[in-house]
Amino acid sequence: MLQYCKSHISSIKKLYPHLVEEYLEETREIYAKLIEVEAGQATERKMYKKVCKTIVEFNKIFGSQYAQNIISDFKQKYVKKPAFIDELGKLK
Repeated sequence: MLQYCKSHISSIKKLYPHLVEEYLEETREIYAKLIEVEAGQATERKMYKKVCKTIVEFNKIFGSQYAQNIISDFKQKYVKKPAFIDELGKLK
């Protein structure tokens, strides 16, 4: 199942409950990769909100420390996307 998620990263949203206990680090890495892919493809506010929703889900699963790292990385990486920065700023 872990291998499947590595090659089909969007499946991690549904399969993480079966993986997180035994493969915590790997599951977190795949989920973070999914967030990066979603952010890279996002081009409008609606998509940015979807990325932020995924970050909120990630936060609930893995903790705020990891989520805050992603948020701060994105604020630096996507400085030229003010709508995305605005949506990221709404996350606590």
